[in-house]
Amino acid sequence: MFAEVEEAARDPDVLTRTVRLSDRFGDHGLISVLTGRFDREILDADLWLMSCRVLKRGVERLLLNEVVRAARARGIGEIRGTFIPSGRNEVVREHYSQLGFAELPSDGLATRWTLTVDDVEPLDTFITGNKKSRPA
Repeated sequence: MFAEVEEAARDPDVLTRTVRLSDRFGDHGLISVLTGRFDREILDADLWLMSCRVLKRGVERLLLNEVVRAARARGIGEIRGTFIPSGRNEVVREHYSQLGFAELPSDGLATRWTLTVDDVEPLDTFITGNKKSRPA
């Protein structure tokens, strides 16, 4: 998986973001990975993984703020994501809707979601970032 993320990070048509967490309890390591492919005016988030230890604790809000900032800088008007249900990810079934995405019509088990970048206000988060220039 790390090799795939590192390869994606070198592709100028792919947005790659990773999140590491350190807090008063110690260094928790890599807790989230997001990749998305730029296609004209759309960013298609094809991978968004998060450790179950940090779900619904604000990391998703911090990461979405960063993705929206990067999309705006590139002139992207829409961010899309897909939720493919499995037994292990039921806890994040409402992930996209809770972040303000609208559901697109679907013809199968997977649900597709869209977010208009111009409609997004930065989400509140208490998490502070420490940006580094290299992936993972």
